[in-house]
Amino acid sequence: MTKQDLITEIEDILQVDEGSLNEETALASLEDWDSLAFISIIALFDKKLSKKVSLDELKQCQSVGDIIALSGI
Repeated sequence: MTKQDLITEIEDILQVDEGSLNEETALASLEDWDSLAFISIIALFDKKLSKKVSLDELKQCQSVGDIIALSGI
């Protein structure tokens, strides 16, 4: 999976238009950045990246780039 693939997956989870997110996008500015998004991203990491990420790690993310950094991509 590439960075862009991951951003596209995050866009789908957050129900935003494709191409509207980039690494600098502040998560707090997104309406659907909530507990359901946290669970969905944790599942995405587990299923598509075979990587475990904790809720606490995800809550510390401030931007889309922070989520990408957690992925190790």
